[in-house]
Amino acid sequence: MSFFLNKMKHVFGEPTALKIVDTLNDLQLPLPESLHEYMAPSVGGALMFLEDYGCVLRIEHSENRNGERLDHPHILQPIASLPINDVIIEICPGTICADREIDTKLVINKLEDDGICYWDRNERNTGLLPIKKLGFPRGVPIVIDRLAVEEISGKIDILKKYLSENFSIKNTSKKDHSIFPDGDPQEELYGPLKTAFKGAWDAGKNKDQIDKFWQLCSEFKEEGKLISGWTDKSNTHIPEWIPDMSNIYAKRLKNKLGVG
Repeated sequence: MSFFLNKMKHVFGEPTALKIVDTLNDLQLPLPESLHEYMAPSVGGALMFLEDYGCVLRIEHSENRNGERLDHPHILQPIASLPINDVIIEICPGTICADREIDTKLVINKLEDDGICYWDRNERNTGLLPIKKLGFPRGVPIVIDRLAVEEISGKIDILKKYLSENFSIKNTSKKDHSIFPDGDPQEELYGPLKTAFKGAWDAGKNKDQIDKFWQLCSEFKEEGKLISGWTDKSNTHIPEWIPDMSNIYAKRLKNKLGVG
């Protein structure tokens, strides 16, 4: 039994672990062979840093009591989500890693306006989309760990409705509003990647099309649309061992591809 399969079996059970390995094979990604090649979060699972593609692959429990996967322009959305039993594998875009507290504060305020709590709030979980919008000259600030947030608006609305019905207190819930009237910047950036992956996966996980998807990711990285921000050793918010971990796995991937 391989090292990685054994680790996934311990966290998710053997049937799911075998399907995870099959999915990585379908994605043309080699299995990590040591803890120096992927990150094992405290909640279980794996984070694989795909340096040459400018992406991060996340393997997590579908249900997580620590946070919620919410759809919002200021929360990083995956390029692809692949459910496996009670696990979800996500391919997420790489971004600039935030290095200023003001970026995190801005995200906190934007999310709170829409009834979302950024509970695991720190620069390590904050990124910048490489796209400039009005009011965001350095890039659009986002939460890069989707499980670092949870929705509070629904709970607040229930409480307000209860107070209104029982104590004649007026419900003052905010109306929904659009942060980006001209469209979600993530869709603008990553829409072609989502389309390419879906086409490859729906075509029977076609190897040639999967390879073309990863090639498109590499091209997006060269164009600055995908960014392996975790390799920035000048950013003090990034643990110093992550760039090395990313580089070790990158070498394994190159060996599989027969390059480098």
